Formats: sequence, structure tokens, C-alpha cells
Amino acid sequence: MKMPASKKWRYIQEVFFILLVVFCAWMGGTSYLDTWQGPAGSLTNDLFIPAVMMNAGYGFSNVNADTIPGLRPFLNFQSPAFDLDQIPTTVMTIPLHPYQEFHRYLIYTVAFTWRIHGVTWDAVKVLLLVYLFLSCLAVYGICRLAMHPALSLLVVIAFLHAPAVGTTLPILRDFAKAPFILAIVLLLGVILFRQSPRRRFLLWALLVGVLLGAGMGIRRDMMVFVPISIFFLFVGGINTPRYALCTRLSAMVLLAAAFVLVGWPIHKSLMQSGYLAAHDTIMGFSSYSDHELGLLKPASYEKHYLLNDMYSTIKAHYAAGLGATFPESVYQERAAEPDFDFEAKRAYVQKIIWTFPADMLSRAYAAVMRTTVGITPTPFGIARYGFWFTGIALILIAAQSPIRAWLLLAMLCYFCGYTSIQFATRHAFHTSFVPFFFLGFLLHHGSLHLWRWRRYNNPGEQTTTEPLWRPYCRAILWVLVTVALFYMPLMAAQQMQYKKVEELRVVYESAGLEAVGHKILIWEGKPLIAPTETVRASGFEGQCLLADFETGIVVATFENAPLPLNLNATYEWRGGIGDFGGPLHISQQNGEHSFTGSLYFPVHEKTNYGTDWSRFVGISMPEDIAPCFRGLYKVKNLTDVNLLVNMLITDEKDNFAHFQQLSIPWSGGASWSPYPFGSGLSLQNDSIQIETCIADNESTRAIALAKKALEQHPGSILFTTLLAEAYELKGETRESYNICTALLQLLPGVPAAYAELDDFFERQGGATRRLDMWSTIHKDFPTLVSAKKYLKKVTSECNVEHNIDDGAAE
Repeated sequence: MKMPASKKWRYIQEVFFILLVVFCAWMGGTSYLDTWQGPAGSLTNDLFIPAVMMNAGYGFSNVNADTIPGLRPFLNFQSPAFDLDQIPTTVMTIPLHPYQEFHRYLIYTVAFTWRIHGVTWDAVKVLLLVYLFLSCLAVYGICRLAMHPALSLLVVIAFLHAPAVGTTLPILRDFAKAPFILAIVLLLGVILFRQSPRRRFLLWALLVGVLLGAGMGIRRDMMVFVPISIFFLFVGGINTPRYALCTRLSAMVLLAAAFVLVGWPIHKSLMQSGYLAAHDTIMGFSSYSDHELGLLKPASYEKHYLLNDMYSTIKAHYAAGLGATFPESVYQERAAEPDFDFEAKRAYVQKIIWTFPADMLSRAYAAVMRTTVGITPTPFGIARYGFWFTGIALILIAAQSPIRAWLLLAMLCYFCGYTSIQFATRHAFHTSFVPFFFLGFLLHHGSLHLWRWRRYNNPGEQTTTEPLWRPYCRAILWVLVTVALFYMPLMAAQQMQYKKVEELRVVYESAGLEAVGHKILIWEGKPLIAPTETVRASGFEGQCLLADFETGIVVATFENAPLPLNLNATYEWRGGIGDFGGPLHISQQNGEHSFTGSLYFPVHEKTNYGTDWSRFVGISMPEDIAPCFRGLYKVKNLTDVNLLVNMLITDEKDNFAHFQQLSIPWSGGASWSPYPFGSGLSLQNDSIQIETCIADNESTRAIALAKKALEQHPGSILFTTLLAEAYELKGETRESYNICTALLQLLPGVPAAYAELDDFFERQGGATRRLDMWSTIHKDFPTLVSAKKYLKKVTSECNVEHNIDDGAAE
């Protein structure tokens, strides 16, 4: 049978627009990848070692890249290609990293690309362009469910030019999930809003299961979409009502079977480490994620001020050890078990959710609303009014069918709200098309409504007998019910959280305090309240992971301090521990412009001195806040507080904010600015530069750089030891000694200062130098108690007798 001309024209038109999508994706993608710096993003390129080995004939295996000539420079993006002939015929494999297991299918796609184009980074750029095209094609398909092809193409172009897409495209691991998620949205849209024959309905279910299973090997995000997919199969459209229930049940079985079978290698590896990414969820509790949402106002507490893997792990383990998530005896008995880390993190996630249920719900709402106004600012600012586009579009649908409007809203909330688990641009970029989708929907269906209105008011062209007031009533009723469905759970969660946070506030306020010696320094141009003695609390001895950490709770008091406080926790470190510093996002009830009370701030210091250590330097603040500072204290016993959070306790209890306030973007857009990370990067760069000069015997330049660094970071243990080492290199040992003792006089009760100097003396002359230096320091400064302790320690280790005046230093 010959195809009708109108249908043939529609096919030609569709193909034409799809070709335009291909062209736009290619042009946009190549411009984004001009300055590409590698695909791994937050992971190293070692993730793709199995792809190299597969092309070399060794299967899905892992090796130490440093043992193969040329492989490490290639993985570090220092060479554009790798020659497989450089791999020895006998190569020793090592166990696969769990991340390589979890990303198996992503690695397969890289291996397949390299099989075609050779092991080069340019080939991976082609793979990225393919993923971008597939994402754009899925967006086009989603739009075609609701609007004209021309409008759908415009939405695709807007998606391509969204900054969030451009910044995420170079990161293969993050971007590769987009076509899978968007394809699932497309298929579920077809299932929901199209009436499908029984066989086609089962086919859609099978395809969703395949995409979910395959996507599991790309990113574990796909696990989130299994429940909603099953639910939509239960309510989806089938145009043959006979045996509809059997069809739906069969579709669910097909989906589940495809999901398990296609993703079996991933499921097998996840069975060992657990499906729930508790660690990633804990990372999402950070204020960074709240800040990126742009719609949450700080409360008088802060769950996690820092986005850091080690910091997140520490929080979970301390919660277990202090009895917040397990009885204390469980931690003592099980801390060394391999599975305890996962269990502690899972329990910690549950504890945070039950302690702050309103915040969790507000974050989900904020993620949806942030998606409707654009993940990042877009050209011409059109997306910033997306909240209105979305609301009006849903009301228009509700005027015809409230059920369809609720189903669309459920899809929007689920697929956008899940990003609140750890909200960030690279995790939510694939939703960048949402505000443009609803704008296109309004343009398309708004014109249709105008046309229908004209026909309704023209008696000769009326095609419906339904009174006009009925759609209005349906729309109004839908709005009222929807507002109640969102508002009532949030109010209930806030009441629940109020009680729990109030209990937590009382616990902090009741903890016993002890004064801490301190000095006010100028650190990087800002006043810094620096403790001159340890802030470690007693009462708890960590095991295993926590054995290398000392923890305390610092308490800073203020009087009539202007808000916002803009405080910053400042750390210095050596080794791989990284920077534990960052801004503190805490406030009090709206309407109050000054603060009088106490800031409780947990401090975690790693004590592997000489190799991998960190030290809390102090709390920095703006110049107008410093005069309002009144004193520094610490909590005596850590077990007085079992859940470690930042807490701002005001003298006026009514000013305490028990939950985060959610802002609705009525006026368009969400308030957003770059997150004010700590200054640790500059500190690290300066220290590396000085260490390089010392290694190259450039003592004069090293001294100049170290002095300049100390001007910006007075009291820095790191820069002080580097300056002392530079003077030692120059042969000025007396000046080196003076620098060391000046540090101890500035920080007489800080353990890290003594430990680092002891390691410095060891490097300069072994035990003999240590003994000589501590003897001299004890003689010159008998009031330094810790110096006497180190002298006793070194004399014991050297097995020598030394006359130590115990009374002078007491």
C-alpha cells in the first residue's frame, strides 16, 4: 500500500530535523573539546587501564601503569597516544579497582573506540561526541512528545549551549550517563502519555530494562530509576484494556529480568561492596551542595561544611564511635572489620536523614525548582523564568486532565529531585533542557489553546459542548491539591526536625567547656583567631581509621557580631590528607542582623607527623567581625556530644534556626555565586615551590619565598620548617634554631609544632641532632613543657643519661 503523501512528508521532515540535531551536536561538541584535558574528571585516567589491556589481548584486566614504558605519560595526558607494542609479553596483572568494576561498560565503550581508531585521546573525543549526539537525540525525542519538530530543535540547541553541558562534556565518566537517563525519560514518556498496543508496551518495558542494566555499567545513578520505571509501567497507557493487568505484570517482569541480566557483571561486583552509595550520599550533605542549589538559606547548624572524601568518612566513623549510630560497644568490637566502614556510613546516612528530615525534603524540592530555572545561567536569561513556564504548562495540562498533569509532575520531581542526593553541575547537567522544554510546550500548546478559544467563541466552528468553566475548575482544584501535597509533608517534617535539632542544641549547650589560649594573627590579609594549645577533647580514643586523628570541638564566642559572620575554618597540612579548611555557612532566624552567642566547631587533625598530617590553624573572619570576638574555648569531653556538627547557639533562643528555609524562585532564577572554597591550593603551591628550591640548592631564593609565605601565613608550621631548612642549607644553623624556637614560643601548646620540628631535627642529623636541639631548647626555654617531653623521649631512645630539671618546666 502506497504511503500517503502527508505521512511521507512528516517522515522527511523528521529526518531533516534529526540531521540538523546531528550537525548541531557535532559543531557544539567540537568547540567544547578544543582545550580538552582528559576524560576521567574526579578520578584518574587509570580507570581506563582495562581498555588498554583489552586492546592488547589481555582481557578486562588491570596493571601497574608505572611498570609499562610509556603508559604512565599517556594516562597523565602527557602524550597523545600509546603504542600497544610497549606492553611486555609477560606482564603482571593486579586486582581490578572497584571503580573499574563499577564502570565496566563505560570502559568497554572506550576499548571499542580504541579498537577502531587506535589507543589515542583523540579517539575518546569522538566517543564523547557520540554520547553528546545521543543525548541531543533523546532530548529531541522527549520534546517531540509535546511539541512541533522546529520547537524541539530549538530546545536541543538551547540544551547544547547550556554552560552545564559544556563544562561536563569533557568528563567522560560524568557525561556518559546522560544518553541513558534521557532515553529512559523518553521511553517512560511514551509509556505514560501514548496509548500503546500490548506488544509495543512490552517492547518499551524491555528497552527500559536494557537501558537500566547497561547504564549500571556507566554510572550507578541508574539504580535510582528502577522503582519509578516499574511504577510508570503500572499506570502507563495500553490501548487494549483486555488482559491489561497481565500485560503490566509481564512488562514489569521483562524490565526486571533485562535489568538484572544486562547489568549482571555490575550487579555481581556491587553485591560485594553494596548497592547503596552511602559515601556519595554523605558527600551530598556538604554545604557545597546546598550552595549549588541556590535556594536554601543556612540554618543555625551545619551538617558538613566540607566537601571531602576523608572528611565524610571521618564523620561517619565518629558518629559510630560516639554512639550516635551504634552503641559504643559495637564500635569498639567491630571497628577493625572490613565491612564496618560501609555499615557505619549507611547508618550515618540514616541518622542524618532522621535528624534533619525537613532539610532532606527541602533539598529535593530545591533541586526540582533549580532545574526549572537552569542549572547554570544561560544566554539571554530565558531559563531563569522556567519556574513560571513549568507551573503554567502544568496548569494547562491539568485543565484538560489533572491525572496527566500529576504524572508529568511526578516524572519531573523524580528525575530532577534525585540530583539533590549530591547536587552539583556535573551531576545535574542532563536536566538543562527542562526550562526550555516547558517554554516550547507553552509556545506550541498556547497557540493551540488560542485557536480553540477562537473556535469556542465562533458558534459556527464549535466542536465541543463542554462548558468553559469546567477546565478552569479542574485547573484550580489541581493547584490546590498539588500545593497541599507538597506543603503538608514539609510542615510535618519541620515539626519533627524542630524537636530533634532542639535536643541536639541542648546537648551542645550543656557540654562542659575549657578556656583555650589563643592569639589574633593576620592570615592571608584577614584576622585569624589561632589557638596556641591543643584543642583536642578527652574521653574518646579512636581505633583503626580514627587512630591517626585527634578531634576536639572549638567554641568561639561573639557579642553583637554583624551578620553574616563569613567565618572560615583554616588548616595547614603536609602529605595526602588535603585541606580540611573552608567557609562556615551558619546563621540565625531571618530578621536578626547581629549575633551574640557561641559557635561550636568540630576540629579533626591527622597526627602522622612528618609524613601525612593536618593542623587546625584557627578561624579567620572579616575585619568588622574581629572586634566582636570575646573568647576561645573547647569542649572538655568529646563524649558529651555524639553527633559532630557546626552549631551556632544564640543567647536569644528564639533566634535559633532549627531548619533550612526554602526559597521559591518567584522572581526568576536562583541566587548563585562561585562557592568560596578554602585557600589551601595557594598554600600547597607555595610550599611545593619552596621545596623545589631547597632540592635544587637554591637556598637564597627558598629563604625569600618562605619569608614571603610566612608574611601571609604567620605561625605556619609548614612554612616555618621550610624556612629553617633553607637556612640549614645555607649553613646558618643559629638562624635556623631561632626560627624554630620562635615557633614554639608562638604555639607553646600545639603538638604539631613539636612533632614537625622533631622530624626536622631527625632529617638534619638523626638522633644526635635531635638530642642536641631538644637539650638546648629545654635549657633556653624551660617553661616549654612539651620540649622537656621530647627531650625525655630522645634520651630514652638514645639510651643516654641527661640531666633534666623536672621542676623548672612544671
